Amino acid sequence: MAPATRDPDPIPTIELIDAEGVLAKRLADIRTERGPVRTKRISLEEHLTPEELEALQLAFSRTDVDDLGYLTTEQLPSAFGQVGMAPTPEEIFSVVSQLGKTDDATIAFAEFAQLADMLSPVEQ
Repeated sequence: MAPATRDPDPIPTIELIDAEGVLAKRLADIRTERGPVRTKRISLEEHLTPEELEALQLAFSRTDVDDLGYLTTEQLPSAFGQVGMAPTPEEIFSVVSQLGKTDDATIAFAEFAQLADMLSPVEQ
């Protein structure tokens, strides 16, 4: 009894209610999974290119204005911003704690580079 037609009924679109939240959670899960591997004592040269290391060193030195040789956790967002990274405070806390550090810890350059590596985008 339905009229004959060649046009199919339109298929409704499907959307995630919280697409960014789903993506952020998955990225956090991936970072947590790879954290133990990235926190092992492996040379930074194995994880970062010379150009990346140079950019991180420059960002570290620009943020360490008093030339103390370390950054505080409060300075990390500024230092990451110098290399175009914008991790959330929660992401920073997560990777800092994976290194066994607390909120009020000091971060040397090697640790800063390691944190940047841990926070880097997931390879495709």
